[in-house]
Amino acid sequence: VPRAASKVDALMFRALFPAATEALHGACGVLRAAAQQATASEQLSRLLDIVLALGNILNRDKSPAGPAHAAAAAAADRPAYKLGSLTTLAEMKADAKSSSSSATKGSSGGATLLHYLAKTVEAKSPELLTFAASLDTLRDAVVGPSLAHLESTLGDLRTGLGKLETECEACGDESSGGGGDDEAAFAAALASFRVAAADELSHVTQLAAETSSAAARLLTHFGPAPPGTTPDAVLRTLQTFTAAFSKATTDNARAKQKKAAAAERAVAAAATLTSVKE
Repeated sequence: VPRAASKVDALMFRALFPAATEALHGACGVLRAAAQQATASEQLSRLLDIVLALGNILNRDKSPAGPAHAAAAAAADRPAYKLGSLTTLAEMKADAKSSSSSATKGSSGGATLLHYLAKTVEAKSPELLTFAASLDTLRDAVVGPSLAHLESTLGDLRTGLGKLETECEACGDESSGGGGDDEAAFAAALASFRVAAADELSHVTQLAAETSSAAARLLTHFGPAPPGTTPDAVLRTLQTFTAAFSKATTDNARAKQKKAAAAERAVAAAATLTSVKE
């Protein structure tokens, strides 16, 4: 059989192509939706403004030259990257002696700046507590294929289709040169798939381009990102923050319930003591 390996590769490509393009459709849709939700979420935008303000207060408090110097430095650094401090909020312990946002990086356990942030949001902007609902595709995007993986898969499909077309053309040339009916039959068997695959690949390429555009907008939406930051990294940062914020909100609610229960026990104990004395 002439070019037996090439023929096997072509048949394998035809067999695997539908599943590969279906996976690309799904992954592109999820990534594009996550990027669009992150850039369109008003709740997330307002919450990040609060985070940025909290960071500015911290920088001002830490500035050795006082608030004026810190304000000037902050102005010089604008526009700030709004996601820059998200990963440290859960690591910075809130000052237990003050309701201010001063903090030190502490060990695990205890209230962190993220708990302070959640408490502040609950008190002043409770409508922002549900911001995660506006990012409901975020988790799927983070656990799914990365943008780089999608582009790599798309490249593999282009290469595979190119090899299949080359084999089909070689079969046609050999058949017209008197090489036998088998070559013509093989090319004919793949003819309709060849056309359909080219159309589908063009469609998936367009979807990937739209996804890349949405990812590019995401990368610049929150301010100038550090060099080397990728859209996938932005999505991971947002997902980590979303999960951590949810946990901090739950922790605060439990602490509030625990404090209320302790107060009730104290009142009951005081009432019992008064009754005994009487």
